[in-house]
Amino acid sequence: MSFIYQGRQFWLGLFFLLCLGLVLMSCTDNPNSSSAGAGTKDEAEKFLADAEQRLMDLSIKAGRADWVKSTYITDDTEQLAAEANENLIAATTELAEQARKYENLDLSPEAKRKLKLLKLSLTLPAPKDAAERNEVPDLDTKLRYRAQNAFAVAQSREAVEMLWSCYGANAIYTRDPLQRFLRDVQAINQHFSFNFDIAGSAFGTVAMGGKYANPTL
Repeated sequence: MSFIYQGRQFWLGLFFLLCLGLVLMSCTDNPNSSSAGAGTKDEAEKFLADAEQRLMDLSIKAGRADWVKSTYITDDTEQLAAEANENLIAATTELAEQARKYENLDLSPEAKRKLKLLKLSLTLPAPKDAAERNEVPDLDTKLRYRAQNAFAVAQSREAVEMLWSCYGANAIYTRDPLQRFLRDVQAINQHFSFNFDIAGSAFGTVAMGGKYANPTL
């Protein structure tokens, strides 16, 4: 009986050591998983330079196409502006995803700032599928987006004005950034595109089954 008991102790001890070894191995860093996808500082600098130039070129093209569309409102100019903007959004999405492998590197403050701005420039990632990016929202969706944007801008103005009213006399001086925030949010609210009465009534008309015609939509 003692022989059987000792044998069980031996196998239990061996099993315990085996489990302990597996746990320790799983806790150690795996060099293949942690550093395989990470880039180098030189690669990061080159990536940022190329990304900056690429986005600059696409931004200029999109801006020119949008100016032409706003000056000469036709189906062709709207299509050209939409394609230019689509290319810019697709490139921003692609570069923002590629920038992730450089975010843990010990880069210069300027490089870190550029990486952060690249990721922040993508507020809503575009679909990778070109067919999904080419999908044009219907009139009801466009008007709903415009009404929601106008409501958000109005809420932003209300929040800034409330903060400004509680700020004290220092808020009127140009040295204080709050006065600039107040002027900016008021200027944005002056644009008719962010007038909730206009945007809300247009969306309500279509939502209730009425007709709404606007050449810019």
